[in-house]
Amino acid sequence: MLALKNSKPLLNYGQMTEEQKDFLFRHPWFLKLFPREDRLKIIASYTKEQQETMIARYDLELKYGKFKKNEY
Repeated sequence: MLALKNSKPLLNYGQMTEEQKDFLFRHPWFLKLFPREDRLKIIASYTKEQQETMIARYDLELKYGKFKKNEY
C-alpha cells in the first residue's frame, strides 16, 4: 500500500487525506502498485477532468517512463 512519509497507509480510498490525493494526482504512475480494482476505486474519487489527466499521464508513464511495460 502507498504510504507517504509520516502518514497513514491508504486503507479506505474514499477517506484518503488531501495530501495523498494530491500525491496520486501528481504521480498517477504509482497507481500501478495497486490491484486493478483498487486503481479504479481510487480514480473514481477524482473529478472527471482529473481522471482524464491522470489516465493520460499514467499511460504515458507506462509507455515511456520508469514503469515501462517491457522492462525486465
